[in-house]
Amino acid sequence: MKSADDLKKTLFRIHDKGYKAYQDIEGHYLFSQYELFIDRVQPDPFAPPSRIRLVISLKKWKIFSDLWENKTRRLGFCDFIGRQVHQAIRNLSSKTRGTGNRDQINIEAGGPEILERSAVVIQGETLELRLTVDLPAAGRTIQGMEAVSIFFEDLPKVIQQGVFQFPNMGLTVKHFVDAHEDQEWLRAALDEKGLAGFVPEGAILPRESGVSSRPLVMGSFPIRG
Repeated sequence: MKSADDLKKTLFRIHDKGYKAYQDIEGHYLFSQYELFIDRVQPDPFAPPSRIRLVISLKKWKIFSDLWENKTRRLGFCDFIGRQVHQAIRNLSSKTRGTGNRDQINIEAGGPEILERSAVVIQGETLELRLTVDLPAAGRTIQGMEAVSIFFEDLPKVIQQGVFQFPNMGLTVKHFVDAHEDQEWLRAALDEKGLAGFVPEGAILPRESGVSSRPLVMGSFPIRG
């Protein structure tokens, strides 16, 4: 394992070199609050973005195990984390860093459905986030200084907002996980009760458009005599 400072030195060294020199940063790095794995570096600024993983200690950050004590609760908890990290990425100030002109950091958080995804994984007492990073370039020339900003400014902000704020929002997380567990219990009870489905009180079933999964806003229903 290398240190975070090793990554920074490498990015300084390959600044203004050809894009393939980015492959020098692949590896495992220890930061103060998490471990960073740079698993695959894109071969070209127009290729699919590079893949990274962040491994975080749940115990260290006092994220309590009752939130993932069974498969159902773990699924809801991981889904919540993915959404929080995605929102933290969106909160970053808008920046363009070179040729690719894409979102610099991304996570597959999905739509409104709570589904098992590979972007957030719990293994033992560690949380693993799987993200993509579009490494910056000017044409096919490495912009090492901009890459330093991504790894040492943007990523820590994303993790601070998306994960390390959890102890301050315990009830919000618990309500989300509890609600998912309740839904799964109700679905499992349908066969036992001889029911085909259920509609919770206050549900807004219509969607805002035929290509959107967002609910239709109350009050926008057409009124017919």
